[in-house]
Amino acid sequence: MTARTRFAFLCLLGPLALLAGCEKPPALEITHRLPAPLAVDWEHHLSTPPPPFIVHVEGAYTGNQQELAERLARSAAVAPPACGDTGLRASQAESRPARFGGEAWLTVTDEQGERVVRVGDPAQAFQTVSLPTLVRTIDLRVDYHIRTLEGTAAVVEVQRSYNSTSDPRVRGELALVRPGDPAAIPPASEVVPGLIEQAGAILHDMVLPVPLPVTIALRSVAGEPGNTALRYVRESRLPDALNAFARAAQQSPDNGAVWFNLAALREASGDVEPALDAYSRAAELLGEQDDPAASAVARLQRVTARWTAACRTDWRVAEE
Repeated sequence: MTARTRFAFLCLLGPLALLAGCEKPPALEITHRLPAPLAVDWEHHLSTPPPPFIVHVEGAYTGNQQELAERLARSAAVAPPACGDTGLRASQAESRPARFGGEAWLTVTDEQGERVVRVGDPAQAFQTVSLPTLVRTIDLRVDYHIRTLEGTAAVVEVQRSYNSTSDPRVRGELALVRPGDPAAIPPASEVVPGLIEQAGAILHDMVLPVPLPVTIALRSVAGEPGNTALRYVRESRLPDALNAFARAAQQSPDNGAVWFNLAALREASGDVEPALDAYSRAAELLGEQDDPAASAVARLQRVTARWTAACRTDWRVAEE
């Protein structure tokens, strides 16, 4: 009986399954936070309050421009990341938000008209009546003023728009409500705050680290110290699990499952390049048909291509 056959036989013996290491191995949920598209001088934005937003309004908008400026400032505020080449301590990044200033242009356009419809009882004569129509278009452009890590001034331009003809609140859930009914179209003062929040979210995507989540199912391994390492993973003891799988790789250098698990734990700890080396070794041992190993190699190659600054990696054991 070969070692693989003996391992499979023990897994069928119920109580002996745990001793044989047959319990389903855990999975890791890992999130890398890659450097942001725009490197921001966070210290400057924390220490230097920006001037108020300048807001230009054109068209049929009756809201308060000062409230618009304050809302723009609130939506742009963001807590700096405690990772990467920011020069900030974690306590600084978590203590208060960084604020940005800028300039915004808001245009509200109302196109009013009439629509001729026929109304009445089908059993009687129809009447032709003219009903008022309204199409409301709102365009928002925001220029956020950013100081980059290189000390230069940058402008992040964001544009958002609204058209009442594509608003489900106007047409109804099944799009059966008469289009252009002025009574169904929300006022601009109700629409603009949502556009501002969308613009702020786009700014955050530009200045904050980019999350790259992945779930990795670990491999079953027979014997020690592999079983102990998997138990450490279930208990969220990452350093102990790493050490145990490192010993397992030394004892079984041709075991692809051990190398795969070692690579996954290295990745969870943020050691991306050593993880890539271990994934490559696992893919070599497991063969090209092993898609998780080959995919992990390709994924970490993409990560290392953008790993220009040390950023945070978060992990946890996935719930079964």
